[in-house]
Amino acid sequence: MKAFDISVLSRTQQTGWDTFYLFFRGRKWRHTERYVHRYLGGGVSKREIVYHCFKMSYAYIRYGWWFDEYFMYHFNRLSDKGRKEFVPDLQKDYFCDIANTAEIHERFANKGVTYRYFANYYHRDVCPVECWERDESAFREFIGRHDAYIIKPIGGTLGRGVKVIRGASLKEMEHLLKEDYPSGYLAEELIRQNEKLASLHPESVNTIRITTFRFGDEVHIAPPFIRMGRGNEVVDNAAQGGIFAAIDRETGIVIQAADELGNEYISHPDTGTAIVGFAIPEWGKAIEFAKELSSVVPEWHFAGWDLAYTDKGWLLVEANSRGQFVCFQTSTQKGFRAELEKILGKTLKEYCKHVKVRI
Repeated sequence: MKAFDISVLSRTQQTGWDTFYLFFRGRKWRHTERYVHRYLGGGVSKREIVYHCFKMSYAYIRYGWWFDEYFMYHFNRLSDKGRKEFVPDLQKDYFCDIANTAEIHERFANKGVTYRYFANYYHRDVCPVECWERDESAFREFIGRHDAYIIKPIGGTLGRGVKVIRGASLKEMEHLLKEDYPSGYLAEELIRQNEKLASLHPESVNTIRITTFRFGDEVHIAPPFIRMGRGNEVVDNAAQGGIFAAIDRETGIVIQAADELGNEYISHPDTGTAIVGFAIPEWGKAIEFAKELSSVVPEWHFAGWDLAYTDKGWLLVEANSRGQFVCFQTSTQKGFRAELEKILGKTLKEYCKHVKVRI
């Protein structure tokens, strides 16, 4: 069987010159300029801005790279072959839509639903709050057990809206639900991570992302990575300024670390703890834990599991049906396309017969 040709999934092939017109006559030109300033700083000449805006637009149209990926994957350093080795988010999203059904995406985009399916793996007290009249009693009992807890938007991503709550009244939490979290929030007991993981950055829970591809009884593990916060941030997401680092799949040792702006790290700038060479404790158990999680809903073929390590072992923080490849591709500067095509070429055919793609 020929390997699955993921290039057919690029939505940029459907846009052509319409996309080109959008960039140079529409709002996206100004959008590209903001990215240049974000990644290159304020001392950039007008000529350099124009150069990068044209190149970023070309990278989007030709390869499906989004503006941040142009900088994170070092577009100008790569040949055409090298650029095609990376899997950009636009193509990753098409892959997700083939690997998982729309019903799976909708179901597990809701953190409350995810909790109900995987409650036995959270290993902490959790209370979904979506309707105050229905959930007030359970939430009242929850806050009676916890002086401090964390809340997350039911449908949130990238660490947005995550807060640690201390001493808020029921009235305040009802107001928060109706004003700031209209779709609901998940209230969770604070995770007390193991001392070794906390040494990287004690203010945030430093999670491991293990991505699984499950087709029948066959499970593949994508390159894993660890995320850690910066400063006083309680979240470790890269989108909130955190650091991410690739982990060797066999040994559980961190091999390379970076952030979204392309800065590379040997040690954590806040704590001084060495990141590169850091050994993740009980790594084999983390891999087995992720494989077990992937078996709970077998039709969930592609999932990203965020795990935390405590003195009692590994637990599930949350799960993602559209997990991204950007963190390990950026930190290692190595594209995932060849390995992804190898996985898909072996396993995906019987699961996408209804989709018109070349195999």
